[in-house]
Amino acid sequence: MRYQKLLLQYLYICVIGPIIEELIYRGTLMTQLKKYGIHFAILFSAFYFGLIHHDLYQGISAGLGGIIFGYVAYRYSLLYSIVLHITSNTFATITSTIKGNDTLSDLLVITIILIALITTLVVGIKYLKNRSSSHLLPQKTSSEHMTAMEKLVATSLCILDLVILIYSSFHLLS
Repeated sequence: MRYQKLLLQYLYICVIGPIIEELIYRGTLMTQLKKYGIHFAILFSAFYFGLIHHDLYQGISAGLGGIIFGYVAYRYSLLYSIVLHITSNTFATITSTIKGNDTLSDLLVITIILIALITTLVVGIKYLKNRSSSHLLPQKTSSEHMTAMEKLVATSLCILDLVILIYSSFHLLS
């Protein structure tokens, strides 16, 4: 049971969270803000990304990371910012696990699982890249607006992320 709890927590922190956050902050928010200039879009989405994290230290760190993720999403593709975000969170999680009170066996199990997940993700990304040379999400011009379906998906992802964040906060406090 202990490993299941740790696995779910690490799965959200290292894989699910970064994917949802990148889709929200770089895929949706930054894309919509491009009409005000790419620098503004990157900085504002990074600032907002930093605000949703729990404390000041995490917020500043996330905001700075958001600038990097935003640049990568703009310059290369959203897919690359997702991979970078997953890598960043995984490294931070493994580092904090090493520093924490978790046993070596916990760290080993979690590391093996995370390596398997990341390997699966990388293979999936290579598959998607080979299928199409275009960006994961189509680039929009500033004159295009979100469709109703895109708004529904973005709103749903925001709500899902918020619910998981609130649940995690209360779950960690208990």
